[in-house]
Amino acid sequence: MVEKIEDIIRKQMDLLEKVGHSARERWGDLVYPETIIALYKEVNKDIRMEKMKQEREEREKTPSQRQIKYAKDLGILSPESYTKEELSRLIKEKTSK
Repeated sequence: MVEKIEDIIRKQMDLLEKVGHSARERWGDLVYPETIIALYKEVNKDIRMEKMKQEREEREKTPSQRQIKYAKDLGILSPESYTKEELSRLIKEKTSK
């Protein structure tokens, strides 16, 4: 799903506002804007890193196209519906017979 630029900007502004609110709530109204920006950058980086981690974990679970093709050649039905690990086990079972 492709987000519109306006949606991305709105989400980033909401995040900046939340970070600023949390910083002022914790340390009072004398928090420097530079501090809020630095915190915002760190929070945003952490969010991006978590998203990348989740995407990587999802890719690691998904069987490769080569694995799917090989499974189909072996007669395994709907190989794309299995995780990479499950499909590997099924392939091993088929080839060890």
